[in-house]
Amino acid sequence: MKVDISGIEKTDGSSLQIEYNSLIEDLNSILDHEFLFNAPVEFNGSVANVGGVLKLNGRLKTDYTVGCYRCLKEIHDKLDLLICEEFVNAGENMNVEVYTYEGGFIELDKVLIDNIILNLPMKKMCSEECKGICPTCGADLNHNECNCRTDAIHPGMEALKNFFNN
Repeated sequence: MKVDISGIEKTDGSSLQIEYNSLIEDLNSILDHEFLFNAPVEFNGSVANVGGVLKLNGRLKTDYTVGCYRCLKEIHDKLDLLICEEFVNAGENMNVEVYTYEGGFIELDKVLIDNIILNLPMKKMCSEECKGICPTCGADLNHNECNCRTDAIHPGMEALKNFFNN
C-alpha cells in the first residue's frame, strides 16, 4: 500500500493518520508457506514529519497459522506489535539504515512485512510437553506409544560401541 505523504513532506511537525486493513499477498510466498496468513493485517498509526525525517508509529495486528515444531499439529496464533520506523527521502545521503521514500509516497507493505518476519517465533510448539513424532514410524507420541528402538547406533560409530569397556 502506498501512502501519499505529499501533504506532510515539506512541513515540519505535521502528521497523517494511517489505517490499513488488508491481506498482504506477498507474505505467504515470502515465508515459503511455513506460516500462513489468511487474516488481514491491521495497522493503525500515524506518520509525522520530524525535522525532515518521517516517523511511522502504530500498532500492527494479525493472525497466522503454523505447524507445531515437534508434532506438526496446526497452531493458530496472533501477532500484536508496536511499530516505530523512520523514512528519509531517497535523494538524501544518510549513513543510517532507515527506509526511504520518493515521489511523495511511502511504501507501507515492506515495513509491515519486515516487522512481521522479525517478530515471528523461530519454533512454535503446541505445548511445552509436546513429545513430537517418532522418527522411525511417524507415530504421534502425544497420543500413541510406539515400540521402535531408540538405541540404534550409527554404522560409522559401531567400532566405538565398546570403547570404554575393559
